[in-house]
Amino acid sequence: MFNCRKFIISLLIGLLIGLLTLLGQKVLPPNLNFLANSGAVWMIPAFLVSFRSAEERTGGVIMSVCCLLGCVLGYYISEVGLNDHAMITNFYFFLWLAMALPAGMLAGLAGWYGRKDDSPWQPFGRSLISALFFSEGGIKLIHLPDYLHMVYGIALMMVIGAVAYFLINGRNSLKVRNLLALTVLTALGLAAHQLLYLITS
Repeated sequence: MFNCRKFIISLLIGLLIGLLTLLGQKVLPPNLNFLANSGAVWMIPAFLVSFRSAEERTGGVIMSVCCLLGCVLGYYISEVGLNDHAMITNFYFFLWLAMALPAGMLAGLAGWYGRKDDSPWQPFGRSLISALFFSEGGIKLIHLPDYLHMVYGIALMMVIGAVAYFLINGRNSLKVRNLLALTVLTALGLAAHQLLYLITS
């Protein structure tokens, strides 16, 4: 049985993250501004609501989707309120809103399977966040001329990815299946980020 209260809390968490993202873009220094322009950062709370709170798989997926929808809505509603920008005619609003469904499903499944010690999918669930940081930093390295202003930020993305991997995977970090899962997810993430780069450039 689904817990609607958890869905609402996940949405509210997303709305808060969306607001903080906009504020972060205004106050963070250039080398840290990527934290307020990163899809990987938004995936962290979407992963955690499922990893920490989901009682069953479908509920975890819905919670993560709600969280990412909240992130998008919170950001663009704040954008309208604080910067007086139009939301309904903003291409990126609809792009990220559409992306919230598959990304939220992925985060929800990763969170759910990541907590299941007996699941063969656990290494993939526990490696998702790290792979997202590695692939987001990696795509910026591939297109480095466009991102020369954030070289330190790219390096920090890689560090965050490595730290997250060892924190989440713990004593299983150096097992072949976990490293393989990280490699596969990073490769898929690079492909997805390259597609987004082509769509948005």
